[in-house]
Amino acid sequence: MATTGPSTTINFEYMGKTSIDKDLNCEFCNNPLVGPVSTPRKHTFCRICIENKIKKTGGACAKPKCKNKSMILEDLTPVTERIVLNMLERLLVKCISCGMTNIQRGSFEKHATKSCPKVAVFCMAADTECPWTGPSEQLKQHILTCVYEQLHPVFCKIMQDNRHLKEKIQHVFEQCLKNHQLHLK
Repeated sequence: MATTGPSTTINFEYMGKTSIDKDLNCEFCNNPLVGPVSTPRKHTFCRICIENKIKKTGGACAKPKCKNKSMILEDLTPVTERIVLNMLERLLVKCISCGMTNIQRGSFEKHATKSCPKVAVFCMAADTECPWTGPSEQLKQHILTCVYEQLHPVFCKIMQDNRHLKEKIQHVFEQCLKNHQLHLK
């Protein structure tokens, strides 16, 4: 399992992890860098890893021999070297959910949200209260028997009519209010 950000955990594992250049790995999590940032002394870590370390240590640098004893989050600089970022994005991963291999890390989110047959999805009629969720590979079969999906056009029409009625009521209310104010004068 790998982390792509402060609150995003996605299900992949690195392929050939032992062959990944150690300079691409974070010294805290020992995984390839995600959202890499550099400290003022040019030490590079995953953004979330170094932010957590700074919060826990009150700003001391994570490297034991580093002379930088005080650091704040604003001292961190995003790594912008295209070659490094491209190398990280091209690392190959395996989707834990469906088992698909040789996905470039930079393309994994697209795989996970658009093409993974095991990713959990909602029914297309979820906006009309269909409670079904399941693997995307089962969505087509569900749609064939979903009562909510069959009634979806009717529900949408009713909701649209309801919005129009609310707008008319609001307009009539405003007119009544104006008329009332005119009669008070």
